[in-house]
Amino acid sequence: MRDTLNLLQYNVHNSARDMVNVYAPPPGGYSSEPEESPIGQLQEVAGMGTDAELVILGDLNVHHERWGGVRVERNFRMAWQLIAQVDRLGLQLATPVGATTWQDRGSPGTTIDLTFLSPLLHDKLRRCAIAEEACKGSDHKPIETTLELTPIPKEAERRNWKNAEPEEVARDCQKLYVPQSLDSRQAVKEYADYLVGFVGTLADKHATVSKAGLKSKTWWSPRVAKAVEEYKQARRSQLPEMERLRARCKRNREIHLAKTANFRDLVDRTRDDPRLMWGLAKWGKERSHLPPQAPTVPPLRTGEGADATVETSFEGKAEALRQRFFPQPEPADLSDTNMELLQAEREASNDTISVEDMESLIQRLPNRKAPGRSGITNEFLKMLGRTFVEAITALTNACWHWETYPDTFKEAKTVALRKPGKADYQTAGAWRPIALLDTIGKIVEAATAKRLRKIAEDHNLLPSQQMGARRGRSTETAIAQLLAQIRTVWQHPGQVASVLSLDMTGAYDKVLRERMVHILRRLGIPRDLVGWVASFMTNRKSTIAFEGQESDTFDIPAGIPQGSPLSPILFLFYNEELVRICSRPGRPVVCIAFVDDVNVMAYGQSTEDNCRELLRMHRACEEWAARHGAVFAPQKYELMHFTRARNQFNLQAELRLPGQTIQPKQVMRVLGVWLDSRLRWKGHLDAVAGKMKTQVRALSQTTQSTWGLPLRQARMVYNMVIRPALTYGAIAWHQPQGQGGTGPAKSGLALKLTTVQNSCLRIVAGAYKRTPTSTLEAETHTVPLDIHLDGLVAKAVNRMKASGMAQQIENACAAIRTRLRHRGVTRGAQRHMGAVVHPAALPVDWEQQWIQGAKATAEMTPEQRANLDQASYNHWLKREQLWRWVQRWKRREPPWGERHGRPPDKKILKWHTGLRKARSTIIIQLRSGKTGLAAFLNRCKVPEFPTPRCLCGV
Repeated sequence: MRDTLNLLQYNVHNSARDMVNVYAPPPGGYSSEPEESPIGQLQEVAGMGTDAELVILGDLNVHHERWGGVRVERNFRMAWQLIAQVDRLGLQLATPVGATTWQDRGSPGTTIDLTFLSPLLHDKLRRCAIAEEACKGSDHKPIETTLELTPIPKEAERRNWKNAEPEEVARDCQKLYVPQSLDSRQAVKEYADYLVGFVGTLADKHATVSKAGLKSKTWWSPRVAKAVEEYKQARRSQLPEMERLRARCKRNREIHLAKTANFRDLVDRTRDDPRLMWGLAKWGKERSHLPPQAPTVPPLRTGEGADATVETSFEGKAEALRQRFFPQPEPADLSDTNMELLQAEREASNDTISVEDMESLIQRLPNRKAPGRSGITNEFLKMLGRTFVEAITALTNACWHWETYPDTFKEAKTVALRKPGKADYQTAGAWRPIALLDTIGKIVEAATAKRLRKIAEDHNLLPSQQMGARRGRSTETAIAQLLAQIRTVWQHPGQVASVLSLDMTGAYDKVLRERMVHILRRLGIPRDLVGWVASFMTNRKSTIAFEGQESDTFDIPAGIPQGSPLSPILFLFYNEELVRICSRPGRPVVCIAFVDDVNVMAYGQSTEDNCRELLRMHRACEEWAARHGAVFAPQKYELMHFTRARNQFNLQAELRLPGQTIQPKQVMRVLGVWLDSRLRWKGHLDAVAGKMKTQVRALSQTTQSTWGLPLRQARMVYNMVIRPALTYGAIAWHQPQGQGGTGPAKSGLALKLTTVQNSCLRIVAGAYKRTPTSTLEAETHTVPLDIHLDGLVAKAVNRMKASGMAQQIENACAAIRTRLRHRGVTRGAQRHMGAVVHPAALPVDWEQQWIQGAKATAEMTPEQRANLDQASYNHWLKREQLWRWVQRWKRREPPWGERHGRPPDKKILKWHTGLRKARSTIIIQLRSGKTGLAAFLNRCKVPEFPTPRCLCGV
C-alpha cells in the first residue's frame, strides 16, 4: 500500500474542521526513521488547511507506550517524531490507551491506528472505541470516533459557597422566625415557603453568584488568553496560511499546557486539603480512563421500525427522556384496597422528633451533593445553626401532625446521567434519572425515613430476608446468607441449588400511591405517617435538565423519587409481600432481596425440578405485579445451577417462562460479587482483575514522581479507595487462616490478588520491580493482603453475630435442613453457626479466637472477648494483624542490598511527612538497596552496566 496523506475540509454548524488521513508504512525497525514517511509531513499538510479545528487519524504503524500502554516493550524512534509533530500542533490522543486496533491470527494485537484531536474537539469527544459490529475479517479493526458538535448553551450561574463564613451565616440566621405551633395545613404550607425563601435570601447574601464560561475554567490563565486573542486576530486578518497555523498551534499548545499545569497544581494542593484528594481519587476510579463526557445528550432514537425517529432538539430529547423516566403507570388491580375500613382501624401516634435528634440528623447529612431547584447545599444548611434546627424541627412535627407535605418540596429537577458501561447512548434507556430535591425538604424526608425504619424493626414488619436500607443488613449480609443456603443444600447428597435473579423495570418509578397507602395501613403504620406518605406521593412535579437548559414543569403520574432518603424504606414496604411470596415455608424455594434486587433459590433432586419450582414461583410473582403495577423484565433475568457434582445434574436445564426462555449462565453477578456454579471464584477474579487495570492506571496518573501525590496521601488513596474495591465481598470468597496462622497465603484469590497490591505499592513508593514485597509493605506500612482479608472476614463475622444476623442466617439454613429431612434426605456432617456464616471450615467462635494473639486479650476469658463492643474488637483486631505481620517479617530472608531494615512500624510514615513524592522515593530506594546506581543495575544484568563500579571508578 502506498503512502497516504490526505486533507479533508468540512463545515459543521458554521464551524470549519480539517481532517488529515494518514497511512505510514512500517518504518522497518525500532531505530529506523524513513525520510519519506508521511509522519514527517503532518505539520506541513495541516498548514494547507483552514485555521479550523484539526483531526489527524490513520494507520501510523509505529509503537509507543503513550498509546500502546504497558504491552509496548520498546518504543519506535519514528514514534518520537510523531509525538513531536502532534505536540507542535497541540493535539491530544483520542484513541484509548492499549486498545487493540490491529490483530492478526495468533498475535496479541497492537495499537497502531490512531486518532488525534485539537483540544476544543477533544473536549467534545463522546466516544472513540473499536466498532466490533463492523469488523468483517480484516486484521485492522474499525475505530468509531463520535464528537458532540451540537452548540452547547452557556452554563447557568452558580454560587461560590466558599465565600460563606459559618459564623456570619449563623448570626444572620438568628433573625429566622420559629413558630410555637402551626395550626393548619395552610399554615404549614406558608411556613415552608417562608423558610425556603429566608434561607435563599441568606444564600444570596453570603454566597455570591459567578457566571460560568470559558474564562471561569480553573485552567484559564493570561497566557491562554493571549494565545486565544492572537488566534482570533490571525483568523480575522489576511496573514499567510502558515502564520495562521502557527497561531492555532500556539493556542492549542497553551490550552493543553494550562490544563496539564492545572491538574498538577490540583494534585499538589491535596497535601493541604484532604477533600481534594478524595475528589481526585473518585475521578481516578471512575473517569480517568475514559474520554471527557460531553455536557450534552446526543440525538435520541425513539420508536421502532417505520415509526422510528431521531430527536435532535432539546424539547424532543426532553420528551423522550420524560417518557422513559416517568411512564404512565401500568393498569393494576386495586380492588383489594379497602381504604375506608383500614383508615377507621388506625390512630395517629403523635410521635415527634426532638431538636437534639434533628441537629444530629442535619450534621450527618452528606456533603458535596447536588442541590435541588433552590440551589441550597447541605454544607450551607449546616452553617445555619441552632435557630434553623429549631425551625425545621417545628416544621417536621407539624407536617406529621397535619399529615401533609408542602408542595414547595415536591417539585424536583431531574437530571439525566449516563448508565455506566453502555455502548450506545443514543437511546433513552441508556440514561438514568436522578431527582434533585430541595435540601430542606430532604431533611423532613430523612427524619420520616428514620421513624419508619424504627417502627419496622420494633414491630418486625419486614421479612427477615429483606436486606438494604436496614441496620445491620448490608450487601455482605445478603451475600453471606445466599451462599450459606447454597452450601447447606450441598451438605445433602443428591441435592442441587438453582438461583434466579429477577429484574424489575423502573422499580421506583412504578410505585402506586393507592397501593402504598394500603400496604402501610395493612402493616399497622400510624395514621399520621400513612397520611404524610400519601401527601408525599401526591401532586409531585418535575422538570428535566441537561445541556444547561431545563424543560417545562410536568406532573409525575406515579412513583417515588430516586434521590430521596425516604424512597428505599418505602420500597421495602412496597415489595415486602413479593419477598414473602418468594420464600414460602412449604415449598423448596427461598429468597434474598436487597431493596429492588431480588434473588430466588430453589433446591431439589434435579435442576429440572428446580426450574419447575421457579416457574411456579414466577407465576405468583406475576400475580403480585398485576396488583402492584410492577413490570418484570424476563429478558434481563439470570439463572445459574450451583453444584460441584457436574456429572450428576443437567447444568443446561432451562427455565421456560411465557414468551421467554432463560438459559443458565456460566458466571452471574449478585450484589457486586461474581458467582460461578462451583463457587471457585474464577469469574470474580477475572472481573476484579479487569477493574483493577483502571484503578492501577488511575493511581499511576496521580502519583507521578516529580509532581504526584506525596507518599502518605498516595498510600491513603490506595487504602481507602483501591483496596476496598479489591477486597469487596471477601466474606464470600476468602478462606482465612485459623488461629495463630502467620504464613503467607499459598492458594486462593488472596494469593492471586496480592500481585495487584504489589503493583499499587510500587507506584505509591516509586520503587523498582526488584524491590521485595515484604520491603514494600514495611516501607509503606501496608498490611499484607491475606492478613488484611483475614481481618475483614473476622470483623464481618463478629459484626453479624453482634447484630443477630448470624443467628438469622443459621435459622434460614436450619429451615432448609428441616425440610430436606422431612423429605427423607440424609445430610452430611452438621456444621456450626460460624461455618455457615462463612464457608471455610472454621472453629466455633473463630472470630474471637483470632484476636487471642494480641497480648492484652490473651488474658481475657472467652466470655470477655465475646462481650467486646465493635470498636474494641476492631482495635484488638488491628493489634493481632500487626502481630502476625511482624512474625512473618521476622521469618523472611533479608534481601540483597537492604539497609536499615526493621519490622513493620507505623512510625516509619513520619519520615515522609511534608516530603514530595520524589524525596520519599529516594529514601525508600536507598533503604531497600534497589536504586538506579551502578551496583544494583549491574546485578540486574543491565547491558549498559557491565561493572558495579561508577563511571568515576568508585
